[in-house]
Amino acid sequence: MAEVASTDEGLQILKPHGDAPDFFRFTEAVEAINAPASYRTTTSFAAAGDRTAETFLTGEVVAVPFLQFRVKTEGQAKELAHSFHDYAAKNECH
Repeated sequence: MAEVASTDEGLQILKPHGDAPDFFRFTEAVEAINAPASYRTTTSFAAAGDRTAETFLTGEVVAVPFLQFRVKTEGQAKELAHSFHDYAAKNECH
């Protein structure tokens, strides 16, 4: 997801997330999967008609049906939850 940043001149600009180019390429690859596909993508860009990694603001790829994770123990479930949390915190996913 992009964030609003202020320049030295006091202007506000959209600053893309560091992973934006990789995620943009990933969504394009998912959209290229032949139908029927079990994925839904949603993307937003800064400029109408300009679908590029540089104008990519935010997006999501949702697997339909939703992914379900199964583990054998409560400890493994907690470890998996912590892994997701740590990934989101490290990559500033909000």
